[in-house]
Amino acid sequence: MKPSRSSRGLNWLFAAALLVALFTGFGNMPLYGRYYIADIPGFQWSGNFIANLKVHLVTGALLATLAAYSLVGSVRRKYKWSDFSASQKLLRISVVLVLVSGLLAGLKNFAFLTPGLALNMTLTFFHLGTAVLVAVVGIMTLVIGKKKVAR
Repeated sequence: MKPSRSSRGLNWLFAAALLVALFTGFGNMPLYGRYYIADIPGFQWSGNFIANLKVHLVTGALLATLAAYSLVGSVRRKYKWSDFSASQKLLRISVVLVLVSGLLAGLKNFAFLTPGLALNMTLTFFHLGTAVLVAVVGIMTLVIGKKKVAR
């Protein structure tokens, strides 16, 4: 069955938001000013930590909204877990881990929550690790998908 135009549009929006979130997430570590990426025309904002963080938070909110919409749509269409391929399952699990770890990492910014250094670093590195997992699984899914088409 061919996906609808709106479904394809949402998939492209999700992919674009995921790429922006990955780009801004790595930009939260002051890499772009140090390695002259912020000097590329149009990327000056990436060297500004506050602007980069705001874009990352807005993109994360968009990703969480799209994930919730996808979950509701899957429930309404009565998809079963077995309907998804192994790479799709792994990608969905890793995206959920990134979103949950991102929400937890965002909660630590509230004044009434004061996590210790160990919990703070654990959340940060877990979020970074799951983001890298999403990137690797996404690339693997693309490569596996291309191999299936080539046969």
